[in-house]
Amino acid sequence: MAKNRKRSIRRRSKHLAFGKEKELLGIVESTRYKPKAFTNKKSQQFNLTEEDRVTYIYEITNDRKVVEVVDVSYEHKVNDQWFTVVRYDSEHGYLHRHSRIHDFQKEIVTTIGVKKKGDAGKWLTWAIKDIISRYENYKKGFLKKNKGRLTNNTK
Repeated sequence: MAKNRKRSIRRRSKHLAFGKEKELLGIVESTRYKPKAFTNKKSQQFNLTEEDRVTYIYEITNDRKVVEVVDVSYEHKVNDQWFTVVRYDSEHGYLHRHSRIHDFQKEIVTTIGVKKKGDAGKWLTWAIKDIISRYENYKKGFLKKNKGRLTNNTK
């Protein structure tokens, strides 16, 4: 009876090794590898006023499910030049806000006051609604902090 066990163990190990060789040669797909779903980037924008607009870019799968918020930005026009005031993205797997208030080269990144639960589709609609409801506050803070810089930059 002991001899039969040894044979069955040998057969299984040979079979597993052969399966591994097939996997390495590419004949059989690995069960661990999950290819990323094919996605399309969509971009849209709309004006809040003549000087304010919202631009958003997101990735969707073939079955129209939003998988990533690439960018939702609020832009303000000063002297025929558009400046990004606030933008949201989910590049690191969670939604966060980039505020460009103090300096044009630096951004403040925060998750305070940003929706943390849900999926990318809910984050996208939340970010757009947040900008629509608070764009005047964002604009006021941006213009207040950059009074001198805006006139110097555009000349």
